[in-house]
Amino acid sequence: MNGITCLVERDPLTRERACQPRRRPARAWPRGPAPILAAAMGAAALALGSVCARADNTQVYKTVDAQGNVVYSDRASSMNTSRTAVAVHEPSAEDLKALEKSRKASEAAEVQRLQDALSSHATQTQAAEQQKNKQAACEHARTYFYSLRDATRLYQRDAQGNPVYLPDEAADAKRAEAHKAMDAACTP
Repeated sequence: MNGITCLVERDPLTRERACQPRRRPARAWPRGPAPILAAAMGAAALALGSVCARADNTQVYKTVDAQGNVVYSDRASSMNTSRTAVAVHEPSAEDLKALEKSRKASEAAEVQRLQDALSSHATQTQAAEQQKNKQAACEHARTYFYSLRDATRLYQRDAQGNPVYLPDEAADAKRAEAHKAMDAACTP
């Protein structure tokens, strides 16, 4: 493994450990020949990483870093590091199919959850809009009723636009009609 550090993770399907090259954070390289050197180093790291991932039985040192990650390396980082044999197994075709099926089921469930959330949001938005319209209709009916109730005399305009005052019985009927309309608009 020649100085390569591997991060070991458990495969959720097979419950086996897999040795993967530990990735280092990307660095900004200066212009000039450095990008070519960086590409060459990347290719070398990939080649060495594939050796790490395909090793059948390799003696390595196991350590746990500060974040609790298990790290295997071919070099001991301290005197109390334990030496361990790591076996890496390729998944079978059935395992890969089951993993793909599980992934598709998870994606379908996520799509369904998003559709349900979108539908719920649309329903809530529609209900809020209906409530707002109902409240506006109630306020309009209430304002109209109060204006008729507080008026001393009610009138209607004739064809020429002149006011024609209503008799008391017609005015009372118009007030009663406005009161019923307000009750209908303002009931929950």
